Amino acid sequence: GEVIRRRRRLTRDERVHQLTLQRLTRDELAEWLDASFHQQSIARELLPVLDQYTEGNPFLVIQMLRTLIDEGSIWHAVDHWECRPLSELRLPSAASDLMARRLDRLSPEARRILSTAAVIGRTFDVDLVIAAGKETEDDVLDAIDSAINAAVLLPAGDRNGDTFTFAHTLLVDAMRRATNVRRLRRTHESVACALEARESGRVAEIAGHYDAGGIREKASEFALLAGERAASLYAHDEATAFFTMAARNADGGAPLSVARLRLAEVAEAAGRYAEADTLADLVIAWYEATPPAPAVSLRVRRMRERIRSLLGQPPQQTLEAGQRLLAEAEAAACDTERVALLAMIARAHSRLGDWPSAERFATEGVRLADGLDTPAVLADALTVLGATVLEARPEKSIHLFGKALELFTLAGDRSGQVKCHINSGIAHSRAGNSATAVDSYTVALELGRSAHAPDLTGLAALNLGVLHLKSGRYPMARERFEEALRLFTLVGNEQHRLATLFNLAHLARESSDHGPALDLYQQVVTLAQSVGQADVECGAMAGAGLAALALGKRTLAEEWRAKAWSSVNTRHDRWFRGRELAEALRVRCLVALGDISGAENGFREALALGERHDPYGMAWLVADCAEVLADGGATGVWSIVSRFVPEAESLGYAPLSARYAQFGVHSGHQGRTSAPPTPARPIE
Repeated sequence: GEVIRRRRRLTRDERVHQLTLQRLTRDELAEWLDASFHQQSIARELLPVLDQYTEGNPFLVIQMLRTLIDEGSIWHAVDHWECRPLSELRLPSAASDLMARRLDRLSPEARRILSTAAVIGRTFDVDLVIAAGKETEDDVLDAIDSAINAAVLLPAGDRNGDTFTFAHTLLVDAMRRATNVRRLRRTHESVACALEARESGRVAEIAGHYDAGGIREKASEFALLAGERAASLYAHDEATAFFTMAARNADGGAPLSVARLRLAEVAEAAGRYAEADTLADLVIAWYEATPPAPAVSLRVRRMRERIRSLLGQPPQQTLEAGQRLLAEAEAAACDTERVALLAMIARAHSRLGDWPSAERFATEGVRLADGLDTPAVLADALTVLGATVLEARPEKSIHLFGKALELFTLAGDRSGQVKCHINSGIAHSRAGNSATAVDSYTVALELGRSAHAPDLTGLAALNLGVLHLKSGRYPMARERFEEALRLFTLVGNEQHRLATLFNLAHLARESSDHGPALDLYQQVVTLAQSVGQADVECGAMAGAGLAALALGKRTLAEEWRAKAWSSVNTRHDRWFRGRELAEALRVRCLVALGDISGAENGFREALALGERHDPYGMAWLVADCAEVLADGGATGVWSIVSRFVPEAESLGYAPLSARYAQFGVHSGHQGRTSAPPTPARPIE
């Protein structure tokens, strides 16, 4: 038109030069807005909208700003600019009109061809447009040429000239809106068929087009494939979206159950345990009506028990269910399921504190897995066995975790790698190698984040916080514990949330915040009772008693001592984490009652029982009780302290070492009247 004629006249003048304005980057656009408004707050508000709708086109930026001012979306108030909330800002009609005018330059035939290209996406391949439509190659190329002249399309930059892109995403939206719904569905179907024939590996795009085209069976089939691919890359949200698409398009029956099972697996991996439990129930209900192969049924029912354990199901209940399922697996000769169920039973025994039984079942699982020639199954079994021997033989557990890590790494299983690094960190911590433990936890934290596994990330944060607590880095410990608590609360993992709250209570005591510590310990007691964690419950009762003593509440402390010791008496000959708190509370209460002999005898019995299993716990117990015993008149206490000095130094934990250093100064003196802050033994 007239604009083109004027441009041609100008180009004949040698004084005229054409300048091409490049698109502004987001940073350049932000800088330009700051300079224009002299007000960073308004620039920050407008940047997302302008960047999205203009894509940095300088002319469109100016046009949008003028229109927003004209329409009252931006206004000047006395001495500053204001604008509507971001959620209320809309694309000005002028911008939409501009896009419509570009499309009006195209012939109806060109617009129809480009509607197919718009369905493919903003960037499209010419051959795919030809395959999905009914037009000849010349027809498609003519439409593309006219679209380039109308500033609707741009070459995408490939050397063969086969790929083009719409000049603005709003043009794609405009093309799709201009196509009636029925034709749009048919176009999506045609594009999906062309993609399946030409590039069947593009399963996500194929699934999306079949879904938009209403071809349900095909949409479900390719959505399952796309979901599997996303899950393998730990893209949990994307996998959930595709498996949901598969379920929505499934024609009931088995396809729906398969989609729900995949959804349950992704929900578990992402830490959404309540959702996973509900989905597993739906799958099991279908299988009860239409029984699948035994291995499939066992797998789903085992998964449900595992999820319920994570949600806080008492370990005895998990143990009983696991034993029933194991009998079924043995009868059906499902060896892979047998290995997994042996691991479940071993974990339940571990939670109950029955370490010999846990090791026995875990060892049987490794033996069985070793003969299956399935590396992933063997890696899981080795991890479970390593966890069962960690308390008594940390060096052996480190070896087992190392073997499992090699297998998980070869399989590309990041979740398995995270578990191994966490467990290795715990084992190194038990062995006194705190620097190596920190390295292991740090690697686990990074891997957990990359695998989008909040539960495992939280577990790495929790254990790293434990090391910071032992080392006296209290602010860092609090930061990690709060991160872990947030993640465990998000996913609903009551077992790990319990451990985190327990450690936060310890941190409060270590920081001499005895009032908050008492409140936290009481919360832990209630939660431990609900999830069947007797060891933690006992330790929290004792922690509450110690905090009460520090607050001068002797009657309350004695009440907690009686409750804690009643729990200890049910397994008097077994050492468990948290028992050192109960032993310390008993010593202090007996000394307060004047029963020095009973306090000393109990102290020595505790050392004899726990020294083989828990070096840190025993070093802490000696540090906590030595002076109160000596002040009460007990004999031989400082010789015990001297024996534990090298142990405390080798562990490398600053607060513990500091207390022993103070004892060294006063080892010949009978009567410090106040003890340093009492460190509590963290659980991991």
